[in-house]
Amino acid sequence: MSDILVICRSYTHHVKALEKSLSRNNMQVTIATPKEINVEINTEGVSYYINGIIFFPSIVIGWLSLEKTREAKSIREWGLWLLKTMELEGIKVINTFETFNVGQNKLLNSIMLTKHCIPHIPTELVSDMQFLQKTIEVLNLPVVVKPVIGSKSHDVQRVDDLKELEQICNSYFSKNLPVYIQKYIEKPGRDIRVTVINHKAISAQYRSVDHSGFLTKKNNGALITKCHINEELGKLSEKCSKVFNAPFAGIDLLEDEEGTYRVIEVNIAPALLDPDEDILNAIVVYLKEELISLRKE
Repeated sequence: MSDILVICRSYTHHVKALEKSLSRNNMQVTIATPKEINVEINTEGVSYYINGIIFFPSIVIGWLSLEKTREAKSIREWGLWLLKTMELEGIKVINTFETFNVGQNKLLNSIMLTKHCIPHIPTELVSDMQFLQKTIEVLNLPVVVKPVIGSKSHDVQRVDDLKELEQICNSYFSKNLPVYIQKYIEKPGRDIRVTVINHKAISAQYRSVDHSGFLTKKNNGALITKCHINEELGKLSEKCSKVFNAPFAGIDLLEDEEGTYRVIEVNIAPALLDPDEDILNAIVVYLKEELISLRKE
């Protein structure tokens, strides 16, 4: 039996670094994509197989990041099914099926933040052109348009022009999709990502704007620098992690014109390597504690 199974969408360098770090600390770890896992269900119960070998891990880590392609979306959904089946079998799962479902849906993400009085950004989910007019009156231009399900800033746009916004919305509506629209908040040329492990803020980084002056993702050319985690930033990030029941979380924030932190969203499958080894070390400590606790039961 393997101590830990990591179910990932693909073998990224983040996953490989996690595998190396866990193995170096004497934990038996298996990495698998959903396509490599088979499930047998009969009167004797449920069994899981990888490469024809039955296994029953102590802990399952879901690392199912979002991607734009149809194949990647299918693999992610497949992985979520597996996480749920393992939860039902009593296996410890981090992060859970429910955590992924809420955290990777921007609408549900916004509602969770607002419900728990976490400073967020005024948001509207628009389903028709009539409501779009009301949305413009409430949020004013410019606005930020995002897909409800998406990552790495794919299809995220700042929109300043009404005609352009109407065209974008019509494109969504023609595909039977709603439009997730947020108020544009002036910020000091940067966002903040805080990585939280076991509900503790471990590492933070500033992500300065790319050449467009808007997007702040590393894959869009943003500059990444270290950010000090002060008490306010740490407590806010840790609260987000607890609200989403996400022991592994990346909290994306911005500072508005008054210097107030606003949470943009909670990322359920955050990057592991940037800016240093602190994140991986915190994961090792957390999983060691979990394994010891499980063996005492």
